[in-house]
Amino acid sequence: MDSAVKQLKVPELRRILADAGVAASPRAKKDALVNAVINDKNALELFSTRHCQPPDPTTVPDAPAPAPLTPPASTAQSVENTADSELDKRKARAARFGIPLVNPFPDVSTCFLCLCLVSLTFV
Repeated sequence: MDSAVKQLKVPELRRILADAGVAASPRAKKDALVNAVINDKNALELFSTRHCQPPDPTTVPDAPAPAPLTPPASTAQSVENTADSELDKRKARAARFGIPLVNPFPDVSTCFLCLCLVSLTFV
């Protein structure tokens, strides 16, 4: 019982003491509040009615069985499939809005800025 009272937070302890009619200092530490709840009969009864009731077994739902883990597909294939599906989505969007498809990731060999940055990093 003592360990269950110690697990409560300070506001919960203060609420129990206030409802039981026990005066507690506003500057009281948690240990003092725990001792006050344990030593007062009304506060202890309030604690036990609020926090020590066993759960009703008819209302507790059974936990679903975890799904079996399947090994992931080859990462290279999944990356290619994702890239292809994204490209297909972008093509469809460009066609829907009547705009040209622009590749936001240009080939590094043709990008002048990329070549400059790569050459600066190795100097």
